Amino acid sequence: MNNFTDLYDAFKIIDSLTIKRNYHLINIENAFGKVSYKDIYAPISIPEYNISKMDGYAVNSSICDFTKPFQIIGEIFAGEEIKYNLKENEAYKVATGAKLSHNIDKVIPIENSYKKDGNLFLIKQDKNFIQPKGSLIKEGEKILSKGDIIDHRIIELLASLRINCIETFKPIRIGIISTGSELTELFANSNNTLNSNYYMIFSFLKNFDTEVTYLGIEKDDFNAIKSKIESSINEYDILITIGGTGFSKADLIIDIINSLKGKILINGINASPGKTFKLATLENKPIFIIPGNPQSAIVCTELFIGFFLRGISRKNLLIKIPVNFSLIKKRGFYKIIKTITTVESNQLLNYDLYQKKSKGFRSLTIIDKDIENLKEGDLCDTFLLFYL
Repeated sequence: MNNFTDLYDAFKIIDSLTIKRNYHLINIENAFGKVSYKDIYAPISIPEYNISKMDGYAVNSSICDFTKPFQIIGEIFAGEEIKYNLKENEAYKVATGAKLSHNIDKVIPIENSYKKDGNLFLIKQDKNFIQPKGSLIKEGEKILSKGDIIDHRIIELLASLRINCIETFKPIRIGIISTGSELTELFANSNNTLNSNYYMIFSFLKNFDTEVTYLGIEKDDFNAIKSKIESSINEYDILITIGGTGFSKADLIIDIINSLKGKILINGINASPGKTFKLATLENKPIFIIPGNPQSAIVCTELFIGFFLRGISRKNLLIKIPVNFSLIKKRGFYKIIKTITTVESNQLLNYDLYQKKSKGFRSLTIIDKDIENLKEGDLCDTFLLFYL
């Protein structure tokens, strides 16, 4: 009898996996979706100077008499800098974003000025309309942690800090092996089963910083599959095999891993779909053994491979969300439902079928193993996949 691994114990096992990753230096233009190799600290402050928040007149209010007219001694545009220290009742006309010298303590907005007898008068304001140096980012402040995924906002921040290159982890190298004598890659061949799982997994992996190599289809032949795994394990950080997990195939992949002195970490889970999911290591490399059944393959890919790849960057998100459906299931097994998560009446809600709800975030809802009769409105653990 198979000793199934509890679903949540499976998460812990997957979370404990590690892979060795090298790093490289890349231009920030190519950094989107990459993973930061180390902590990064701001080399400068943002803004670098005190800057004007308004179009107006820059003054040193501490030495000015606002009952008297002001003399305009120059005009400063956005990005330009004032180095001259203003004297009594002197002012610069400034644009929003103009850099201000240290003795300027106030910008008077244009709408708070008026002309009288050809002279310029300014109305003193309580607000200074100056954005202080370092008010957004201070020099030396951590802006990126090791393992953070770099997105367009971070790239903008790096550029603003004049960082044009960044060290990131090299992409994770993944090899995919499909197994099954019934499989074909010929779309027009109706006599065999199309290898659709490969296309699904390959597309899913594009959500991550990976380099994926397809290693082809191997028939259900022990020696052929063993040779393919043995020759591939040192070329990739992770191997994924598809098929050969069902009990009818006598645990072909597991037998091969054992023959290669690998370690079996998971040999089936108490959840459906995905009961025949397996996980092993060989030469300290993870091997995700995905069932051939398409529905099981989708769930295992999103739930377990996704959990591992997101976990590398600490981006797993498991929260409790009410469901809009009811069901009856067997006690002792988790039920995993492909769901759409939406926002209704200011709360998250899970729908059980993509077809019933087109707008929302893709998710996986886990019905607890101790629940037999799930009712609409019950809270369930949910993996949100929308941030991939």
